[in-house]
Parts: sequence; structure tokens; C-alpha cells
Amino acid sequence: MPEEAERIKAVPLLPPHKAVPLLPPHKDIPVWRGTSHGRFTTQSAYKIQLRELQNKSGAPSNPRRSNIFWQKLWGADVPNKIKTFMWRTCNSILPTKTKLFQRGIVASSSCPVCHDEAETEKHILWECDFAREAWTNSSLEILCHRTDTESWNDLVELVLLQKSKPDIELFFTMAWRIWANRNATWQNNPQLNAKTLGTYASTYVEEYMEANKKLETSLSTVKRHWEPPTEPMFKMNVAWQSFNTRHSKGVGAVIRDHSGSIMAAFCEEFPSSGADLPMAALALSKAMQFGLEAGFQKLVVEFTDSQIGALLTSKEDCFIELDEMLTQLRALQREFSQLSYHLVPRSCNMAAKTMAGYSKENNEPSFWLEEGPAFLLPIVIADLSF
Repeated sequence: MPEEAERIKAVPLLPPHKAVPLLPPHKDIPVWRGTSHGRFTTQSAYKIQLRELQNKSGAPSNPRRSNIFWQKLWGADVPNKIKTFMWRTCNSILPTKTKLFQRGIVASSSCPVCHDEAETEKHILWECDFAREAWTNSSLEILCHRTDTESWNDLVELVLLQKSKPDIELFFTMAWRIWANRNATWQNNPQLNAKTLGTYASTYVEEYMEANKKLETSLSTVKRHWEPPTEPMFKMNVAWQSFNTRHSKGVGAVIRDHSGSIMAAFCEEFPSSGADLPMAALALSKAMQFGLEAGFQKLVVEFTDSQIGALLTSKEDCFIELDEMLTQLRALQREFSQLSYHLVPRSCNMAAKTMAGYSKENNEPSFWLEEGPAFLLPIVIADLSF
């Protein structure tokens, strides 16, 4: 079986450094696949359940609704609490009195606002007297003349497909405030003003979108560029890249001193199979092994993978298949006199990324000492130009 043989040969194994002791075998333990570290968390269980609900629901009258419908809903420029509220309405999981009555929690299913009809999502948010007055006095008044929507989901889909920003955001926010009025009424608190609800919602949407725009502007003006290390440290940038058609991964590393001069460089292509995390850990281990063998005892290691960074710095055990590799990486890092990990954006890691891409041009690992390949020169100069 040639294919199976290749897969077995591609299983990541970290060759132990001569100073790194072999580790005892691990006992079989239960592993939770919902997290990168293999430990169960309620947040990961919630996300899995949420995905299953999204896959199962959302298309009572239109089978295409599961794609564009949900993408547009979650893509609205409103706070997460409003998007979550809309998701609940479209999955029919709001605690309306109809549902509470069916479960025997309340004695009546009548609407707590108008007391005329049974309370469903569409009634309380669209058909109730308070809701009709609110919609009629808003800039979305034209929607009130549409009679071709049989369900609340049909109405939401109409808005998502035929309206654009900021009308979609206004629709979501008004529905959220109408539900807030329903809760206030049921709890005998002061009601909102239906005639001014549309104005309130418009102001809310404008202020939120303006705040988001300012935040995006401030983030985009922050310059992120490579910075040289302080003496006596050296900086090693590491990157890895997948070559899907070759079923392999490339790793690249560039070591520079406090002046930004290249002291060493390395790249290697190796077989890749299985999950990305073990492959990334193997790539990092190859780069660290190179740095150690090249004689650099004081290193600042920079890369872009936040998951590997979190797993390496965590003091808790990792219960997935790369646990042994992470343990050996931690043992390897003790061979350095000084070592630290830094996460950086891609703009700070271009030299290493270029080396990783170059690895597929060679049939074996490539090394440069006290210099680097000529094609890195423009990148190194650009890194020092800030």
C-alpha cells in the first residue's frame, strides 16, 4: 500500500537532540476534540452545539436559507447581542408566551402587550399594535405594505436580500428594541414610545457604525514592522507554509543581530500529513534545532501562529497528539541560555515566510551561516527602513 506507507512516513516525529532526554511513553487518556489542547471547556461545547443548531435549522420555507441567510445575518454591523437576538428569533427559540404555554410555564399564550393574539415571534415583533406603530413611524415604513411573508424568517430574509446597510442594521435594532418593550410591559415597567422608537434605533445604529469606523481607522494607522533585537540577543523569525499539491510543508528561519544583519538562514521541505498543529510544531522544532546547532544560545523567536504560541507558554498539559512534541520542544528550549517567544503579524515575518516558500526549490535542507541568500536582501533592507 504505497499511499498508506507515505502517510505513515509523514507522521511528525521530533528527533531528540543529543542533550534532550527521551520521554517516557504516555498513558492512553480521553481527549476532547473541541479544543486545540484536548481539554474540555464549556465554551467549546457551546460552540459545537451552536454549529449543529445552525446546520439543522433556518430553512422552513426556503432550502437555500442556510447559506446566504445566515452569512448576512451574522455579517450585520450591529453589536453581537443584537445579532444573537436575531439568530434566536430565526431559530424560534425566543421565550414567547406561546412556547411558555406549551411547556406549561404560563396559563395563557396571549400577547402581553396587546392581549389580542397568541404571542409568536412574528406577532410580537411585527404584527402587534405597538410593533406596527413603531415600524410605521420609522424609515422602514415601506416594509409594512409587504404581504408576501408568511413567517418571521421570510420577513427577515426579505430584508437581508433586498435591503442594504444601514437598513438591515436598523431593522435588527428595531426588532431588538420592540422585544425590550415587550419585556418591560410584562414586568410592569414603563413602556417605550412606539413613535420615537425608530428615531432611537437610527441614532443607535449611526453611533455604533461611526464608533466601529473610528476603531478600524485607528487600527489601520498602527505601523507594524520588524524590529531588531537588543544586544546580546539574536532574533530568529520562523515561518511555515503548506504546499497542498505536494502534500508537504516548508519551514523557513532567518536569524539577525541587533543591527539587522543576517547571521544565519535555514529552510527545509518535509512531508505533511494530519492536522495543522502537529505540523506547525514540527516546523518550529526544526527551526529551533537549527538555531541551537548554529550556536545561537540567546534567541528571541518570532512567528505568527497564535495557537502554537499559546500551547508552548501554557503550563497545563496538552492532551492531543502533539503533546509529546510540545514536551520535547520545552525540553529543547532549556538548552538555550536565554529564549523567548513573540507573536508577530505577517508584515513582521516576511523574510522567514520567503524562506519557507523557497524550501520547495531544494531537495534537502538548506543552510546559510554569517550570510543569507541574495533574494532576502530587498526584504532585509525594507525591514530596516522604518
